Amino acid sequence: MLKNDPNLALASLRIDIETKLREIARKENLPVADESFSLEKVLYALYSKKVIGSSEFDIIRIIISACDRAVHAEKIDFVTASQIVDIGESAVSYIDSLREKS
Repeated sequence: MLKNDPNLALASLRIDIETKLREIARKENLPVADESFSLEKVLYALYSKKVIGSSEFDIIRIIISACDRAVHAEKIDFVTASQIVDIGESAVSYIDSLREKS
């Protein structure tokens, strides 16, 4: 998917991250798990509750921002998208480890 449509790959990454972060927020009984709250608010709530570390918070926030640009039709080139996806896959692994703990 990345080679054919970098923007779609980033959209898919964002959906994966959002789904998993909201699941963790629900398990932590955070009111922001509700779909009416932005992903940024969910991420910040998890950080505030110390579920997510400071460095990870910053990295995930950057990934989400890049993915949001792609979702909103900003053309993202293959090289940039590839770098974001590589970092994003590490972030998803980190998020998965949090899901196992919660």
